[in-house]
Amino acid sequence: MKIFILCFSVENVDSFKNIIKIWCPELRREMPNTPIVLCATDIDKRETLQNDTIEKHQSEQLSKNIRAKTYIEYSNSTTEDFLKHSFSQIIVLHSIEAIPKYTLEQCQLLKT
Repeated sequence: MKIFILCFSVENVDSFKNIIKIWCPELRREMPNTPIVLCATDIDKRETLQNDTIEKHQSEQLSKNIRAKTYIEYSNSTTEDFLKHSFSQIIVLHSIEAIPKYTLEQCQLLKT
């Protein structure tokens, strides 16, 4: 199974806009059923730059708009933890997607 990770920097409005303008349309056109994980980087800049960054609620809204499977964010100071956390989430996501979906009619009740 393939998963796309789309990243943008919270201090770069163009990278944020390009998710919806460029990257998501291209991915949906080429591989429409491939799950997307949206990732915000440089979140530590929210404290130092204040009003000049993409806020968390904006990022979460973008995640909903593009129908991302999950939204994650990290700062440069926590890159190692981010990698562990994000890949753990992606593995869980992959596992959930790989579980076959059954209807009630396909299930059998086993009695002991």
